[in-house]
Amino acid sequence: AKLAFAVATDVSCEVMLIDEVLSVGDHNFRIRSRERIHRLFKQNTATVLVSHDVDEIKDLDLHPSFAKTWPQLKALVIELNA
Repeated sequence: AKLAFAVATDVSCEVMLIDEVLSVGDHNFRIRSRERIHRLFKQNTATVLVSHDVDEIKDLDLHPSFAKTWPQLKALVIELNA
């Protein structure tokens, strides 16, 4: 998983699908993963993140507009998981 993520995020693309990468690997890998994800956002790559850890996604501090909608998104996720 770590090698696949490293290779996939090193190429230029318009859309990136990332599934549960933030929950695998050791602490250093998670830090490097976050850095690569932030780089993708800065390159204006459309990114779809999939994670069971809602707070992990929030902690990425993705975009200022994300903070405004976070309470509604978290409520929806909690409702869907109920």
